[in-house]
Amino acid sequence: MAYKGTRYHGWQKQPQVRSVQELIESAISHVLGKAIIIHGCGRTDKGVHAQQFFAHFNYDLPIEFNLVFRLNKMLPPDIRVFTFFEVPFKANAQYDATSRTYTYYIHSYEDPFISDLSAYYNVTNFDKKLLNAAINYIPVIQDFRSVCLKPNQYKTTNCKITQASISYQSEKKLTIQITANRFLQGMMRLLIGRVIEVASGRLPIERYQEILREKGTFPHIWKAYPQGLHLTEVTYPFVKPTSPESIFSRN
Repeated sequence: MAYKGTRYHGWQKQPQVRSVQELIESAISHVLGKAIIIHGCGRTDKGVHAQQFFAHFNYDLPIEFNLVFRLNKMLPPDIRVFTFFEVPFKANAQYDATSRTYTYYIHSYEDPFISDLSAYYNVTNFDKKLLNAAINYIPVIQDFRSVCLKPNQYKTTNCKITQASISYQSEKKLTIQITANRFLQGMMRLLIGRVIEVASGRLPIERYQEILREKGTFPHIWKAYPQGLHLTEVTYPFVKPTSPESIFSRN
């Protein structure tokens, strides 16, 4: 599935707020005629988007109609289900994922047409050299305690970063992409926030590297804006390949 997170308080169902999980559970329970609980591949913050998202649920009766069509007729247009497919009984959308890729979209000019999907920063002096240095240092790190909102809730704050890169669409528009086996709570937005501070000259690159390396505390803790963040790919050993085009062809 995919969703635009602008109008939602994240993926996870929570009391008194509108979430993606709540809407999908309500719709699928109505269509199938029984209470269904779905488990997502992760939790996205309020305003964060997912271009590719997986969830699983248990169901033991034959489905003799087009479930995708019926579900999408009930869901708002900013949430779309692409396909359903059977997986091993113990498969888990969250814990069986082998990698996740997040892409962060940045623009430094005011444009109302992309403001929901890309983060505007009023910075005209992004230093590309420092930006590249900050991004290239990320795969060197194993323990990301410094950029985790609640590190004590984890047995370990180690993550294996397999890819960190920058792509420039223009002088005022770029994307940052990071792939890892796992991400900690708030990790992407906190990390991107520090990268922006480095590129803007507010945080020396040497200090940034030192704090990440030594698991210290950054002087300014703020999270990058949520609207620029997209979950763009999730991979599994039992779903090959995972590109949207290939998944769509299953249905």
